[in-house]
Amino acid sequence: MEMIKKDLMGQECYGIRGEMDMYHAPIIKRILDKLIGQGAQTIILDMSETDYIDSTGIGVAITTMKSLKTVNGRLVLFRVPSDIMNLLAKTNMLDFFLIADDHEDLEKVLAGRDEGRKEKAARLTRI
Repeated sequence: MEMIKKDLMGQECYGIRGEMDMYHAPIIKRILDKLIGQGAQTIILDMSETDYIDSTGIGVAITTMKSLKTVNGRLVLFRVPSDIMNLLAKTNMLDFFLIADDHEDLEKVLAGRDEGRKEKAARLTRI
């Protein structure tokens, strides 16, 4: 697992390459907690190179999102692979996360206009 910091549309973005599982989740959580402790309000996780996520990885995303909400912040999952999207849909987790498929979606999410999330969830649960 590797976390890569990059700039995305003027925002810091953190790419997760590899697995977000019980072995790597504590490392990811420490990094995300440190960012929140340093005052991060928005954290964007680019998951395009995330190969696998388990319940521990989902738990890290949930606790990060909750921590950010206490400071009026937000967690955005960006370019989530279809198998992970299907897992989130099957476990009814899509409504909990801000998800952006591409740069256009990300602009909407960052501007607070993520109207399509429920439609995405409905479409994925039909698969």
